[in-house]
Amino acid sequence: MQYVEGVLLHRKSFQSKKGKQIPVVSILDDYENHSQVIDVTDFDNRVNGIHTGVKVRLPIRSRAGVSERGNAFINYVVAGEPVTVD
Repeated sequence: MQYVEGVLLHRKSFQSKKGKQIPVVSILDDYENHSQVIDVTDFDNRVNGIHTGVKVRLPIRSRAGVSERGNAFINYVVAGEPVTVD
């Protein structure tokens, strides 16, 4: 299993083609020389009770893909219960 550890920045949601609201959380994945913001889809609302600004360790599944326009992307999905890190 893969994990991402970082600060929970914010929550948002988008509407699927069938009209369902899908929650997404943004996590700041910080390293010594660089950092990146990762958007992780949270289908089961597992990150719902954690406040923004808290450092979390989140188990994820990832899948690479190519969009209709030919752009490469990586899709991240929450795969288990998050753990807050001190």
